[in-house]
Amino acid sequence: MFIKVFDNIIDENIQDEIENLLLDNHCPWFYHIKTIQKEDEENNIKKFNLSNNVVKNMTDGQMFVHSIVDGDNINCTKTGPVVAKMLMQFSERANFSIENIYRVKANLQLRDGNLKKEQYNSVHWDNDGPHWGMIYYVNDTDGDTLFFNSNEIIDRVSPKKGRILLFDGSILHASQLPHKAINRCILNINIQIKEGDNNAN
Repeated sequence: MFIKVFDNIIDENIQDEIENLLLDNHCPWFYHIKTIQKEDEENNIKKFNLSNNVVKNMTDGQMFVHSIVDGDNINCTKTGPVVAKMLMQFSERANFSIENIYRVKANLQLRDGNLKKEQYNSVHWDNDGPHWGMIYYVNDTDGDTLFFNSNEIIDRVSPKKGRILLFDGSILHASQLPHKAINRCILNINIQIKEGDNNAN
């Protein structure tokens, strides 16, 4: 199981540029009533054989999505180049060769004071094929990223502006909504890597 956190690997000016672009009034965000469709959530519970211990705290919440890259399509020419600069810097400094980018999107979640601290969004993985997940934390906030097996939480990572979380995409995970900060903004990145060229073991 591979889960690794990188701090202080991205220059502060790039961190600030990403945060300013995404939290600017002109950034286009699209509303999603849930992080995962209800039908997909029900299928995941069966497919991953999630225990009642895991399911009881799942309460999927609303979020806003800003699509940047989807396959061969660059959906935002404003944020795309800055995110590419961040990924290039990470690749060079972490000695981590990126073969292909499947998807880059920003997720914006808002504080919900009605939720309990132990609750989290729907447990999932991003796609069925082999891939690596990368989460870039855009702002200083709260709302951990949780990792699971079928029975329990096995790891958690807290947000910090500029932090990069890299993990094997086959590990089940879920986000928590912020309880203190007004919002939680991340970049959700799915990538393919050059297996022989990386220090990911």
